[in-house]
Amino acid sequence: MRLFLAARHGQSLFNVDKVVNGDPALDRGLSEQGVEEAERLAGQLAALPIGLVAVSPFPRALQTANIALAGRDVPHLVDASSKASRSTPIGTRPRTPTGKSASPAARASTRPRSATPPRSSGCLRATSR
Repeated sequence: MRLFLAARHGQSLFNVDKVVNGDPALDRGLSEQGVEEAERLAGQLAALPIGLVAVSPFPRALQTANIALAGRDVPHLVDASSKASRSTPIGTRPRTPTGKSASPAARASTRPRSATPPRSSGCLRATSR
């Protein structure tokens, strides 16, 4: 049986500033809280055998993986095709049907609740095959 785990990166400095960043070269990494979340993830993963970690090229994701797997010899697969690397570029906003830039309040009121990402890491999901 194979076990597939999915974990979100720890809180990033951009999360703190409420900034969306789609460029790995601009990513600023984890906040102090994000480092703590990655350390908690390490505790959750400690007893599990991990054969491979797949991460986006964003420093926040790489930093989370490195902290969570510190001291373990786990190969990394950096997936540049991940959805995260195609996010809205910094400084841009989604557009309304009329082509105008949507305000943050308008975007929040029209976003389905289930589409709201978790506020922090520490959420570990597993499926088996």
